Amino acid sequence: LFYVVALEEYMQETGDKEALNDLYEIAMEQIDIGLSYFKDGIIQQEAVDHTFVDWSEGVDKAACATAEMIYTLRFGILLASRKCDLVRMNQLMSTLEEMINVAYDTYYDEERHVFVSNGQINIMSQVWMILAKVIDKEEAQLVLSNTPYINDYKMNTPYMHHYYVEALFKVGLKEKAIDHMNTYWGSMIDQGADTFYEAWNPDDINASPYGGKAIN
Repeated sequence: LFYVVALEEYMQETGDKEALNDLYEIAMEQIDIGLSYFKDGIIQQEAVDHTFVDWSEGVDKAACATAEMIYTLRFGILLASRKCDLVRMNQLMSTLEEMINVAYDTYYDEERHVFVSNGQINIMSQVWMILAKVIDKEEAQLVLSNTPYINDYKMNTPYMHHYYVEALFKVGLKEKAIDHMNTYWGSMIDQGADTFYEAWNPDDINASPYGGKAIN
């Protein structure tokens, strides 16, 4: 799915129409493949099982995978607009609206201001639903302030932590974002890192999902 995101971000920086012409249909194909794993806006378990979110054991990924699809649709709409592909753009906009409504109804707990993925509350679901803009900015600030609810499942990769930081910036929590950058990436520097690690848990510096710290 992030092929679509990467192409649109590349276009924003370069305006490379030749690349867009060459790669547009491939990008749209990725969206079609992703959507094939949804029925009435609900993701199939097969797709959930094959979705990578973070090296965090036990995390339920249904909400994350759904949000990643919504997130990608937004970038696909921008690509379709660049190509003046109005038919595709309207289709994607209709699908986006439907999926946002289903995601909100399925995963969002309005009383606690938190996303719940098959009964589980984890930080990854909050981050991805916010980046997908399933809720507005003010509500998203409440979600990211709800840390007592979302500390059970830790993020263990700079990959996931950088999406968390992006979400903080998106909702206007700049100071919290910068503090997290200093704390998390700074902890690697404190341990003598000369490049940022593939996986990193400051509370357990020897932890590795790859079978050895050196591979991190």
